[in-house]
Amino acid sequence: MILRIMEHEHVHIGKSISISEKKIDRHTAEELKNLEYSLQKNIFKWGRNFISPQQWVGVIKLSNLTIEILPKINSTYDELLSKEILVNMINYSFGHTSKQNVNSSLKNNSKNFIDAIVGIFLQELQNELRKGLIQSYKKINKNLTKVKGRINFNDHINKNFVDKHKFYCTYSSLSTNNVINQTIRTTLNLLQNLVKSPKNISSIKQIQAYFIEIESKNISIHDINSIKWTKLNNRYKRIIDMCKMFLENNFLNLSTGNQNISFFLFDMNKLFEKVIYIALSKSQKTINFQYNKQYLLEKKSNNKNMIRLIPDIIIKGSGNITIVDTKWKNTKNFIKESDAYQMSVYNTTFDSVSRVVLFYPKSLNNDKIAGEYNFINNPNQTILEIKSIDLTKILNQQRFHFYVESLIN
Repeated sequence: MILRIMEHEHVHIGKSISISEKKIDRHTAEELKNLEYSLQKNIFKWGRNFISPQQWVGVIKLSNLTIEILPKINSTYDELLSKEILVNMINYSFGHTSKQNVNSSLKNNSKNFIDAIVGIFLQELQNELRKGLIQSYKKINKNLTKVKGRINFNDHINKNFVDKHKFYCTYSSLSTNNVINQTIRTTLNLLQNLVKSPKNISSIKQIQAYFIEIESKNISIHDINSIKWTKLNNRYKRIIDMCKMFLENNFLNLSTGNQNISFFLFDMNKLFEKVIYIALSKSQKTINFQYNKQYLLEKKSNNKNMIRLIPDIIIKGSGNITIVDTKWKNTKNFIKESDAYQMSVYNTTFDSVSRVVLFYPKSLNNDKIAGEYNFINNPNQTILEIKSIDLTKILNQQRFHFYVESLIN
């Protein structure tokens, strides 16, 4: 059974599961509690007899139910539109521009947005595999009958003291058994347990044939971050970025009590932030993402910096800067006091600030508060600008670039 719900939608807790009534039983609720405890994350808001998903969207596979959570975008409960926007946001965040791949994947995987995302990944991967697997030089130490590379004299003396006909050498050889290909193999193995689409299952099996001779190992995010990108392997960077997303957000067979739970979840706060950054970075301006070199306090006794300030985006102009923060929230009456304080701190702490801007996803409530606000007793006379973003416009990437840029110009 699949229960499809929207972000912030109430799901009632009762004696039995009902898909039509958006209701789960207490056993399912207990599994979700165990999941949150294991992850140390608040995925749901808990009421007396209901739960409500927060900013985490994706799929959770429980013992007797699969829950699919979609983001509530543009004040709509239209599942198909939300799914299409979400898939386009993810595709956009990785710099993929092929609308054909998105439309094809959505058409083939209309029932499951995770399958739609995986479908885009598989199409991108197939395109690169036609050009061949990435090869990289690997250092090899080996006893040979003739010299290759250079002789490793310490090991040569130890290993060939008796056998004078061999040479212990160190040399480099091109190999496909590298971290890039190992990462892709690990991701494919993971995805075959996640997808439901027959087309995706078939594509994964076909692609896995390319990686039969690649070592199967547990690839960590640290391994992926350690990859050195060059002109020779850079064509695989977007593929590996997507692999990283799958590996970061997918924890299969997580044991919670007596149950094993599979899930794929990601944070809409981070996705929204990345999408806005990508759109703004298309301009000719200098953009810094998550700038982290500014501090709020300095200890007088030793000049030690305290409390790092990390705005989402800094746009550098001629002699001034604009600070942009994104908030994946639907406001009630006005922005939270903590958000206003945060923007005020940015305004007074950073040098040469000309504007501070808050971006929210478009909704009826967010539209009501959009506008310009003065900071009272502010010698810099900086204005706080609140703007709402219509994410339906991302269905056309080129127009979306210009649309977001027009909001900041």
